[in-house]
Amino acid sequence: MRFLIIADPINTLQVAKDTTIGIIHHALERNWICHYATSKDLMLSNSGLTISSVRLSKPKTKNAWYHATSSVTLPANTFDFILVRKDPPCDLSYTSMLLLLAQAEQMGVPVYNSAIGMLSMNEKINALTFRNYSPQTLISANYKEIMNFISTHRTVVIKPLWKMGGEGVFKVNSKDSNGPVLIQMLLTQEPLLLIQKFIAGVTKGDRRIFVINGKAFDRVIVRVPKAGEHRANMAAGGTWHEDGITEHEKLIVGTVSPFLIEKGIIFAGLDIISGFLTEINYTSPTCARQLSKNYQMLFFKSLLDQLHAATRSI
Repeated sequence: MRFLIIADPINTLQVAKDTTIGIIHHALERNWICHYATSKDLMLSNSGLTISSVRLSKPKTKNAWYHATSSVTLPANTFDFILVRKDPPCDLSYTSMLLLLAQAEQMGVPVYNSAIGMLSMNEKINALTFRNYSPQTLISANYKEIMNFISTHRTVVIKPLWKMGGEGVFKVNSKDSNGPVLIQMLLTQEPLLLIQKFIAGVTKGDRRIFVINGKAFDRVIVRVPKAGEHRANMAAGGTWHEDGITEHEKLIVGTVSPFLIEKGIIFAGLDIISGFLTEINYTSPTCARQLSKNYQMLFFKSLLDQLHAATRSI
């Protein structure tokens, strides 16, 4: 199996915990041929989509986690599939990457997660597709409606729609004197804001549910905010522990999975707080390397098996 990973520059990956590194490591153990590129390495012309990439292999020194060849430029259909692992923000650069990858997809090259599917999605907006499981939420650029929502729900969390890792997330109370000024400032920076009723149960953890080709993985990662913090993201200093998936979480996965399969999302991470679905992560789901060793092995085996099976079925 020859495949290409498109992600952020390889020297920016966090060796100790990056899920992308886990995918590469387990693919190389299977003797898959793994190429690596960034979004800037894609080129579309009358001849089709070509990509400049390096081929990765097992490290030749103890201080490295990979060995890379010199860059080569190859047609997209050289690869059995392309795996997108680039982190947000989902800005114009990200959208441009997906538009180019959609061209490859339309020419028969499998792309996971589907570029065409991702172009029609947003990780935070699409949680509202499943309103029965969503907390009270408003997505708007209307200052008056936002302030009315805050007045109604007292304490809220405000999130930008296209960022990750807790970046730009604020907790606001209706009694905060600086709340109106903050809202006005954020509205000058973002086309839309997501305002969500604050879920006090976040102190017990934000649960990451792994979904592989429509099936829930048996173990979840629970991210717990540090004292005095409302964000549970590891990038915001949150800690984590492993837990088993609950029956309620399995029910949510069963409800969301047909939507994911329809969109061509083979690997997703659902974020659930106190039973509420808050996000559907599909751009570059993380936290798999936080699983215990045996479950990590099972996770990556399952993911690579499903990538292989999905590719062979096309």
